[in-house]
Amino acid sequence: MHPDPDPGHDGGTARGARGAVARRTAAGELAKGSQRPGPATRCAPQREGGDSDAPGTTESHHNGADGAGSVAGVELRAYTDDDAAATLGVFQRAIRETASRDYTPEQIAVWAPEEVDTDRWAVRRAGAGTVVAVVDGAVAGFTDLGEDGYIDMMFVDPAYARRGIATTLLEHVVSAAVGRGLTQLTVHASLTAKPFFARHGFVVEAQRFPVRGGVRLTNFDMRRVLEPDPMAERP
Repeated sequence: MHPDPDPGHDGGTARGARGAVARRTAAGELAKGSQRPGPATRCAPQREGGDSDAPGTTESHHNGADGAGSVAGVELRAYTDDDAAATLGVFQRAIRETASRDYTPEQIAVWAPEEVDTDRWAVRRAGAGTVVAVVDGAVAGFTDLGEDGYIDMMFVDPAYARRGIATTLLEHVVSAAVGRGLTQLTVHASLTAKPFFARHGFVVEAQRFPVRGGVRLTNFDMRRVLEPDPMAERP
């Protein structure tokens, strides 16, 4: 979604210790059926028209029909240890294929390197409370939601682009965030993902230039303010 996270970094011991809690939270939110459309945003209205999938939260959202609402045939479920290789593959393909039109080969190489420690990747994904989108038994995309409403990653495999999967993942994130009582979502959106998030009510607050391996990248601090769930306010 944004070109500055280290795909193999586990975020530290404290984050790893929260992994079991994050997994239980993600599983509980899915069990409660949190795929219903999210509440309206105060920041900016969503524009009509299709959305397109970007590599995960990612990062690749191009103009084109993506469809509104959840997509038939897409199952959302909590990440398991068996999903490590599949989610890493989605991450790498989304960046190398979809985001490559907005970033140079040098930038792509430091963002999605060939050599990634799969074990460290697995620890990070488990600790983030990752949710995966599955189509016909295959992992087609994934996302997460931090305790503070930060979306660290959202990627869709290019093979499943333009099928509404990114929108389905984001709807889940919005609903889960509202269910937790969060008032906003934030993301560091790539050049590729920025239009997708803008269509879904996120606004740019700052442009960022993170440096990885001596290479400068570009992404954007984006935020969406959430309306509280009116059902939660009923006695």
